[in-house]
Amino acid sequence: MRRLILYIIFQTSLFFWGLSQTVGTLQISAETSDGLVLLHPINFDTTYLINNCGEKINQWPSELPNGTFAGLKSNGNLVKALQYNGAGYFVGGGRTGRIVEQDWNGALVWEYTLADSNYHLHHDVHVMSNGNLLVIAWERKSLSDCIAAGRNPSNIPPSGLWSEAIFEIEPQGSFTSVVWEWHAWDHLVQNFDSTKANYGDLTLNKSRIDINKGNTNSNSSDWIHINGIDYNESLDMIMLSAPMLNEIFIIDHGTTTLEAATNTGGNYGSGGDLMWRWGNPMNYDAGVPSDQQLFFQHDPQWVHRGTSYTNMISVFSNQEVDNLTDVSLVKLIEFPFDTINSFFPDLNDVFLPQNPFFEYQLADSLFSAHISGAEVQENNNLLIASGNSSTYIEIDSNQQVVWKYRIPIKVNGQIATQGETNINLARMFQATKYPMSFAGFVGKDLTPSSQIELNPIPCINTNSLIENKTFAIDVYPNPATDFVVIEFSANSTLRGKLYSIHGEVVREFEIRNGQNQISISSLPTPSLHPLGTC
Repeated sequence: MRRLILYIIFQTSLFFWGLSQTVGTLQISAETSDGLVLLHPINFDTTYLINNCGEKINQWPSELPNGTFAGLKSNGNLVKALQYNGAGYFVGGGRTGRIVEQDWNGALVWEYTLADSNYHLHHDVHVMSNGNLLVIAWERKSLSDCIAAGRNPSNIPPSGLWSEAIFEIEPQGSFTSVVWEWHAWDHLVQNFDSTKANYGDLTLNKSRIDINKGNTNSNSSDWIHINGIDYNESLDMIMLSAPMLNEIFIIDHGTTTLEAATNTGGNYGSGGDLMWRWGNPMNYDAGVPSDQQLFFQHDPQWVHRGTSYTNMISVFSNQEVDNLTDVSLVKLIEFPFDTINSFFPDLNDVFLPQNPFFEYQLADSLFSAHISGAEVQENNNLLIASGNSSTYIEIDSNQQVVWKYRIPIKVNGQIATQGETNINLARMFQATKYPMSFAGFVGKDLTPSSQIELNPIPCINTNSLIENKTFAIDVYPNPATDFVVIEFSANSTLRGKLYSIHGEVVREFEIRNGQNQISISSLPTPSLHPLGTC
């Protein structure tokens, strides 16, 4: 009777999905929300639509490197931001310059470029239901402009400041027109120089932006760095994120462009002044450091899915501190607008709410000082993008991680190989997942292909063994003659391989329901090992 000696070294001879994963889908469970994730790696040349297993559903290549934003329209077309140098005047984090629309097959539908010496597109885009786009642009202001507006001359770079503008653009074939605009420079206040414009009491003018707050580095022109935009169609309001003020704003979109430059008119009578601001009341002299709620935040958005967080705002607060450790938190904020009287209440001159409704602190390994975002799903799960760690997670209502995915693309543009370690991966800007009921998927081929990573491991709907520390495996007999039995304690399905003593794969198998008996009687007798017999 011959004997087939097997290596039963679990880490090397049994390759279970999740055990040796370093990229792609690291964890998945039945609680993961059903939908397709839009994966838009920054500085890469392709945008992907993937399922929960990380399998490609569609992809859109482009000639320029990806910028920060990508989103699908209701017809399935992709709108994405690309990095375009233009005049080369504006050089900073989040710079884009060009926005393109591609159909499902990748063909260019239209493009819009704004990248001259006065304006440059950057960061986020919002696709409106009417097909128009809300975009963010830096706006150049000279040294003399800044001094005249009441900025402290000691805090002005020689080249001046970059203020902010919001444009609503209407794509019309190959031509794009600006149909509405708002400029932060029209809504300033300052208490530094009574001889200059905009002088006034900050608390009494909390609907305006103090030009002496935000970035005061005399070597940096990027003043408030608006990095996020969202739109509430039913209220006709725009929400903006200004991380260098550690605040989010809301302005009225129901103005004309002329009204948006004033403090009168529009749906709510305040013109283009700030209707609400939240995160750091010290910006209008109405708080103390303990009142600050946001820290270089990203991706504020109105919750439009699920039922548990209706009429709330989600936001990723990047640079918080907990016990002297830098941490990142996702926060859900109750939206305090009084719809009957059409105003935002305050308490002791500070806009409400006083505190977030919900907070989730990311693991230390997922701390992200920049970029990142969060999105509520239809089942009330939270999809979170930890941009700097190149990782998505999804948490359920018990704050348990039910899905985890690492971008399998290196910063140099190469595709990562499964199991590869010590690699620098591409980053992403936001978390965007579309439910299977999304209108843009109607009539589209959603058949999955392979995962993005090289040498992928088949996806199985189970928790990763890396996350499940209690997973137990028994293999017997060893050495084996006619069969080998593999038992495990988890109620799941796993795939694996058996290796001979020579390192040869002798059998691939799938285990179901905790036990599997694998016949080896038909396997060939191993050849002699170069160093002796088996």
